[in-house]
Amino acid sequence: MLAKGLSEAVHAVMQDSHEILVVDYSGEHPVAKTRPEEDFPQVETVPRRHRVTVGQGGHALVETLDTSILVEAVPLLEVALPYSAHMPVMDDGMYPPSSFAWYGRMIPDEKRVRFIVQRIIDDDKQWLTILDPETMEVYESYPVYQYEVGALQVRGATEYRFGYLEETPVVDLESQTRAEALAILDEPPPTWEQLWSLTKEYHVRELTIGRTMRDTLTHLVPADWPDPVREEWMALLAWSLREVPFSEDPVDLRPKLTDTLTLSELLPGHFIREALEIGQPEYVRLMHNPPSTTPGPVHALTLTPWMLAQRGLVSSRSTSSPQVQIATRWAQKLNEAGITVTGLPVTRAMARRSRKNWIERCALMDMRMGLQCRPRAHALGLRSLIYIGSAHRWPHKHMAWKATLGLPKSSSLHVQEILIPSSQMETVRRVRGGLRECVWYSRMVNHTTSVPIRQLMKTANQKRTLKQLKREFGHWKGKTPYTLTETDIRVIDGSSDKVELTDLELPWLKDFYGFTAREFHNSLRRLVSQGVVIVNYHFSEDSYPPRLVTLNGEEGRVLGLVRAVLRHTPMCSAYVLDDRGAFFVMNLPPEQEDEVNTSLGTWAAENDVDMNIHPIGGFLNLRKNLFKRLWKGDHWDEDISAIVSQVRVKGRN
Repeated sequence: MLAKGLSEAVHAVMQDSHEILVVDYSGEHPVAKTRPEEDFPQVETVPRRHRVTVGQGGHALVETLDTSILVEAVPLLEVALPYSAHMPVMDDGMYPPSSFAWYGRMIPDEKRVRFIVQRIIDDDKQWLTILDPETMEVYESYPVYQYEVGALQVRGATEYRFGYLEETPVVDLESQTRAEALAILDEPPPTWEQLWSLTKEYHVRELTIGRTMRDTLTHLVPADWPDPVREEWMALLAWSLREVPFSEDPVDLRPKLTDTLTLSELLPGHFIREALEIGQPEYVRLMHNPPSTTPGPVHALTLTPWMLAQRGLVSSRSTSSPQVQIATRWAQKLNEAGITVTGLPVTRAMARRSRKNWIERCALMDMRMGLQCRPRAHALGLRSLIYIGSAHRWPHKHMAWKATLGLPKSSSLHVQEILIPSSQMETVRRVRGGLRECVWYSRMVNHTTSVPIRQLMKTANQKRTLKQLKREFGHWKGKTPYTLTETDIRVIDGSSDKVELTDLELPWLKDFYGFTAREFHNSLRRLVSQGVVIVNYHFSEDSYPPRLVTLNGEEGRVLGLVRAVLRHTPMCSAYVLDDRGAFFVMNLPPEQEDEVNTSLGTWAAENDVDMNIHPIGGFLNLRKNLFKRLWKGDHWDEDISAIVSQVRVKGRN
């Protein structure tokens, strides 16, 4: 259907805005426009006569199709995701590859654009359109496969593609919260003695005392840093001159620092060091001489000098620092007790009673002590399938996570966990080869700073049965699947990464997670008591680089090693597979990695176990809304088209 001129074609009916989207192909590049819905009443299908792809330098290439393609007018899906049309893509890292390499142009921290998907009539494919929400320029528009759309339906798929936890945080520079945190800069200036305490013999040119903190401290922060960043670092210096606010609860500080990233990250640690009378870092010297960093991945965020300075302060927390020691002790205590909590274990009342308690509460907040929840699939009527291979890489709604082994490239091996309803087990395994079922899963966070290698290998030599592992580490003991409530689903999804215990005490908890602290506690206590979930407590500094180890061999020997790494490594997730196999992801202190790997390799050779140790080069975490995606009110989603469609396509373009 053509709009008022032959150059414009009706593209879609946007139900939410009650507008018609048309595309004008007459200019240098195609541009979308909106028309009132009444101009085109009762439009149900629209023909596609043009295909738009990305050409040299990011310019749109418009081709006229030999035969028009009929699509449904109302979109099936519309999402906003980061994207750059000017990103040259040699290999998008997917197999089968994405149509015209669009997936490789979704780059974290780029501008978010609109992705619109429409069903194609009488075809398994769907029509994808990518356009700029501001200029309305159409970057790409053509048919794609079902599994490509599946990736767009999975929240978090792009944010984690290159190993990022999320995109760069965004703050509101105009917020009242930020203004109040920075108001200290309008107070009277520091004394010369206070200035000398900040510079610590680092020479600063033209240092003078002005009328305010801002006028004075501006000389200490690099002049070429952006103004909002300079303000935050000046505020950090100003706050560092104040006494520790023992009269104020540490958790009440957090909302006040929300829109000042530097203060929220560094100020609590400063107060802890000050309270313990530990020497403070040389802030001024660090700003002017930030530590260097090692090269990151091709698409990694470029670290600015102020990011490097902040990272230098955060990374200075060693295992002997008070924050880490306090967090380690409490995490071990909570894990051993196996309890659920509704906030920091050092309460407000406890913090008011002593400075020691205040320091511990502040340290737990500063170290982001949190709770992580992992469900046991069988307990919920689901089956956990594991794939290890280089094909079928597209994320989809049934995928829980995917790890890339080694450096990401076209031939990289990938490990995936897929959760499907028991009713679809036979179909999926018949269509898609190479899948193995996970028959038991456990996770331990031991918070140790070193691996007792001799004890590790001694334990590995003690054979175990699966029944013994279940008795020692726990398992689901029910006979009929546990029925989740809506609150249970929000709790499991919300704590799949980590729920910070500080958040459980803050008023925004319900708005952010969808549950109150009491609902969280009651739900989690039920789930734990029934053996439905595994709960671990950990904090921000207790993770070392992960390694994934695959095992195949005599069951007793394989399970003996699984038990050993669960017991004696700082952090380990273990998956026991059908047919005498297993794999685990362990975190080792870097200084012990070679020795542990050598010991494991020797053990494997002596026990006739096939073992492979892989570094993890990328991780795609799709757990965040996993159960919300799969639960359909009274049953699990049985639509496995995004899984099987990848198998039936051997590669194109």
